[in-house]
Amino acid sequence: MAQSLYTEGKQKIFEATFNWVSDTYQAILLPSAYVFDGTDVFISDLGTILARATLASKTNTDGVLSAANPTFASVASGATVGSVVYAKNTGADATSPLLFQDDELAGLPMATDGGDITIAFSASGVFTIDTTME
Repeated sequence: MAQSLYTEGKQKIFEATFNWVSDTYQAILLPSAYVFDGTDVFISDLGTILARATLASKTNTDGVLSAANPTFASVASGATVGSVVYAKNTGADATSPLLFQDDELAGLPMATDGGDITIAFSASGVFTIDTTME
């Protein structure tokens, strides 16, 4: 599937709800059973969450979003990570809006074993706003 923007996430980009550099964002590990639903709006819509990490050292250069590689501490064993979702953290899952989902990161799907998991972003960043117009 690749990287997919949530429908409300697209709208919120143009309503200035998201500020990648100054807002707090989380990377959220979801199980392989998660099926992307573009109509999901908040973290509370995601169902089972395997782990979360707050993104640090975020930058936005010409629509290329970058951040330091996040580490998820002591992810419980016995699951398979299928995707990572990125959301603005407001302090409550019911009001924390979803931005995008990625299921093509290197190493996915990935079995959990109780240890830490570090997601390595590509050299081209976490996400790039596509300039193709339809």
